[in-house]
Amino acid sequence: MTDSHDERRPRHWSEAPTVPVAPPEAVEAHRTPGGEGGPSGSAQEQHPREAAPIPQRGSSRPSTARLVGVTAVVSALVAALVATLVAVPVVRSIAEDEAVRPDPEAIIETPGDDGESEIDLSALEDMSSPVEAIAEAVLPSVARVDVPGGAGSAVVYQADGLLLTNNHVVEDAAEVRVVLADGDRMPAEVIGRAEFADLAVLQVEATDLQMPDYADELPNVGELTVAIGSPFGLDATVTSGVVSALDRSIVAGGPQGDPLGDLIQTDAAINPGNSGGPLVNGQGEVVGINTAIASQTGTGAGVGFAIPMSNALPLAERLLEEGTIAPAFLGIEGQDLDPQDAEMFDLPAAQGAVIRDVVPGTPADDAGLEVDDVIIGVDGRPIDSMVALAARIRIFEPGTEVEIAYVRNGEERTTALELVEAPDDFNQDPQP
Repeated sequence: MTDSHDERRPRHWSEAPTVPVAPPEAVEAHRTPGGEGGPSGSAQEQHPREAAPIPQRGSSRPSTARLVGVTAVVSALVAALVATLVAVPVVRSIAEDEAVRPDPEAIIETPGDDGESEIDLSALEDMSSPVEAIAEAVLPSVARVDVPGGAGSAVVYQADGLLLTNNHVVEDAAEVRVVLADGDRMPAEVIGRAEFADLAVLQVEATDLQMPDYADELPNVGELTVAIGSPFGLDATVTSGVVSALDRSIVAGGPQGDPLGDLIQTDAAINPGNSGGPLVNGQGEVVGINTAIASQTGTGAGVGFAIPMSNALPLAERLLEEGTIAPAFLGIEGQDLDPQDAEMFDLPAAQGAVIRDVVPGTPADDAGLEVDDVIIGVDGRPIDSMVALAARIRIFEPGTEVEIAYVRNGEERTTALELVEAPDDFNQDPQP
C-alpha cells in the first residue's frame, strides 16, 4: 500500500543581480521558507535550486550564457543565504530505474590485424552490471528526510546514526523525520548546519548503520556517476550518467541566492526529492551530495550539480565540533572580468574577478590588494568569476592562510593572507 508524503526539491539554478543575467528562456528560481502548502493529502518535494551558469576558466563563454544588460557588482564577502523552493504535489510510489551505463573498464583494447588497437565489444554484453552493483552497495546507506511541507534525501555519514543532507532540506523545519533504507521511521535532530555550503548533519537513534565508501579525490570528466535518493517520493531510485564537468560555479536559490563553487556537474537525473542524496562514482564511492539542477521546467533536465566530498567532509567534521559554522571573509567587492576589462588589463581571457572596492581593516586590505586588481586564483586553483571567488573563499575555515593570485597592471602577482570569520552584519547586508 502506498502513502503520500512530502518531499523536498533539489534546488534550481537561477540568475542573480550580481552575476551575468541568464537569457530570457532560462528558468526562474522559486523560493519559499519550506515549500508552499498543497492540497490535503498531497506530497510536496524540495527541489534543487536553479542558478545561472558561470563561464569556466579556460573555456569560451557559451552563447546561452551571454550577458543581458550590464554585469552587476558582486561581493566576495560571503554569507549564508540558502533558501528553499516551491514544492510540487506528487503521490509516492516505488518504481524501478532502468538507466544504466557500461563499466568504462569493461571496454578492452585488443590488437587488430593491422597492428592497431581495436575495441572488444564482447565485454559490453551485460551493460547493467556496474550500476546494479553500485545500487546494491549504496542503497542501504540512503534515507529519506521528511519535514513539514517537503522532503529530501540523506546518506549515512557515520554508523552511529549520523547522516548528511542539504541545509535547504531541513532549513526552518519544526520537525525532521528520517526513513531509513529498511523502512524504519524515526525522529531526527539537526545537530549542525552550514547554510553557506548547503550542508546539514542529522542525528537519529540508530546504531550499526551501513556506511558507504567516500571518495578521497574528485571523479574524472566522463566517469560513470549514479544518483540515489527519493525523487518525487519514489524511494530507492537510482539514475545514472557521467561526470559532465568539474569546478562549476553557480548561484542557487534565486536573485538573492548564494554562490556555490567547485561543484560536480552530471547528466545523471536529479529531481525533486534527490536533494541531500549521494552521487556515486563507478567504484561505488560517494563523490558528492546532490544539491542543484539546471532546468526550465523545475525537474531534471540532464544537468545536475553535487557538492564534492572533498569540501563536504571537512565541513561536516567542523559541524560535529561546533554545530554552526560561519563562512570565511576576504573583504572585497567586485565583478566579473569582461572582455573590455581584459583588454584594458592586458589579460588574454575575460576570466577573473575585478576588485571594485576593498573594505578597510579586512584581510584583503591588510594584504595590500587594491581596486582594479584582478583575482585569478586561490591556493593554486583558478578563479574565473566573482561567483567562483565568493564560493571558494567561504568554504575555508576562518583563520586559514590562503594564497591569492592576481594581476596588477598586466603583471601577475601573489600574496598570502589569513581569512577571518564573516562579521554578523554581513549576513544581512552582503554588500556594505
